[in-house]
Amino acid sequence: MNTLLPKVHKCYTGEQTQEVAMTAQAHQPMAPDEQVDFEGLRPHEVQDAIRLYKQRKRLRVSGRATLRKHIDQDYVDNAQIVSGATQRQAVRSGEIRKRLLESEGAATYATVADMRGSNEKAARQWVRRQRQELRLFTVEAQGRVLVPAFQLGDDGDLDKAVSSIIVQPLLKAGVRAWAIWAWSTRPTGLLSGRVPAKLVHEKPEVVENAVKIHIDDLDFPAGA
Repeated sequence: MNTLLPKVHKCYTGEQTQEVAMTAQAHQPMAPDEQVDFEGLRPHEVQDAIRLYKQRKRLRVSGRATLRKHIDQDYVDNAQIVSGATQRQAVRSGEIRKRLLESEGAATYATVADMRGSNEKAARQWVRRQRQELRLFTVEAQGRVLVPAFQLGDDGDLDKAVSSIIVQPLLKAGVRAWAIWAWSTRPTGLLSGRVPAKLVHEKPEVVENAVKIHIDDLDFPAGA
């Protein structure tokens, strides 16, 4: 007989002995130190023991799942997936972008093509080339690529003063597109409340110095 089979009381019938032994073998743990000895038990006691063993296993599995669920829920409840400050910043960013799009204006590839008297494919290539050379930046809104209008002249070509004095230095410094657009088109204390993109045509040296200070401020935040 298989040595892993439990001992069965001699008063069992042959059929009962085989049934109990097979059932016990199917459900007993395989580790040697967890083997169960059924010697001296009656058939219904063996069956009860097997039933309790199954129930214990189910409770252990259920218990682990419940514990994991509680731990996960506590983690989610206690963790700030998106902090309040981040949410407020997102709202502010959204409001700024909406203002820029509505009040400052931006050109699509089709608009640039019309301004330059070319087709849209040529306009795309021109914009791509200027962007690669850091002379111009684009933004994305509602699935479209847009060129903020302050970078362009009436003929659809680059505003060279804006490009060389404002846009290029800020792009090279790693400033993001929307941030460049926002800073360039609103009054700043660095220029006594004047707008960089407008003042650059009157006092390019003054704006150039303001851009440098602005970049330095970004590198060294307040309190650093």
